[in-house]
Amino acid sequence: MRGKRGYLDSLQDMIDYARKAEAFASDKAIEDIMQDEVLLFAIARALEMVDGASKQVPAPI
Repeated sequence: MRGKRGYLDSLQDMIDYARKAEAFASDKAIEDIMQDEVLLFAIARALEMVDGASKQVPAPI
């Protein structure tokens, strides 16, 4: 069982998933990304994970 996660864990998740999205898209033209359904899904999912993690971070941060 995982221990309690704090907002610092969520911030790290945001960084990790943003980096993954960036790595997936690097050196690719937007046209290539739009035509590759798997790649597009991977980028979108990584960004969804950033969004989800951001909701665990208190507003003042």
